[in-house]
Amino acid sequence: MLWRHGPISTLNMQLKGDQSNVSVTVHIVQGADRVALIDTGLVWAYDQLEAAFDEVGIAMSRVDLLLNTHEHMDHIGNNARVVRESGALVGAHPRRAAWIADHELGAEQMVLRFPGAEPVFDPKPEYLDWMEAEEAPVHLHLVDGNVVNLGGGVELEVIELHGHSLGEIGFLERSSGTLVFGDALMPTHVPVLFLYEEPHHTRATCRRIMQLARDRDVRSVLSGHADPCGRDEVIAWAGECLDRTRQIEQAIVEAVQEVPGADLARVRDIVTERLGKLREWRALITIDGHLRDLERQGVVARAGSGWERTARPHVGCAT
Repeated sequence: MLWRHGPISTLNMQLKGDQSNVSVTVHIVQGADRVALIDTGLVWAYDQLEAAFDEVGIAMSRVDLLLNTHEHMDHIGNNARVVRESGALVGAHPRRAAWIADHELGAEQMVLRFPGAEPVFDPKPEYLDWMEAEEAPVHLHLVDGNVVNLGGGVELEVIELHGHSLGEIGFLERSSGTLVFGDALMPTHVPVLFLYEEPHHTRATCRRIMQLARDRDVRSVLSGHADPCGRDEVIAWAGECLDRTRQIEQAIVEAVQEVPGADLARVRDIVTERLGKLREWRALITIDGHLRDLERQGVVARAGSGWERTARPHVGCAT
């Protein structure tokens, strides 16, 4: 399916397996002088990307800039093919540029980040097979406030939205008032636990999206895994995601209290079962981030290879 919003055309690509009810989006942005592609999606859906360019009436060879919202496999799967076809320059946040340019490094840091946790996930079906084997380098480092001018009044302002990834960026297309981001917010129907690396960054990003929607004349919002929405909807969605971080944190505190000494994998199992989400590697990243944050607050402490509850009250995050 192809949606159009001013100078932006958005394509949906379907995931597979346990997440077959979830799609990932890529966005063609056409200015008077240059064409940008925001993310490249899934390697098995490259033919859909080609068809989208045909429908829009733009040759893929005209892509000047390939802009990645973040480094995850479902957003960079066709980077090398697009670069081969077009000679486009790849832009991304510098903090995770190396992961985009090195798939094995990305898999190691994501799927294999916690080698002591069970089960040990195979990085090929879980990560590497979502991308073309060939990799593309990152040529341009994009940070908050940079503006990508495509000509004819079409401008993409870079917005840092760290949390899901500590290198995630979004783009505000000024002429149409369209905010584009990847996974800074996650819809509730996604079967995996809300993935983020640092809960305090995620909460700050939720609040920033709410503020952007109120202050910057945001009229439409395009995200990585949800249908397009408007200003009021994204404000409500960001508030719901804030509340979800509180629910996850509370479930983690309760798990450590109920099972003193539980290690990361055991806490993951308890929390995902309680919240009705898949027991898999993404949840380890989110839960590890919360445990480290709760340790800094003095709410939990390390107990051998696991965790235990302290006597300090759990106040919870403000939403």
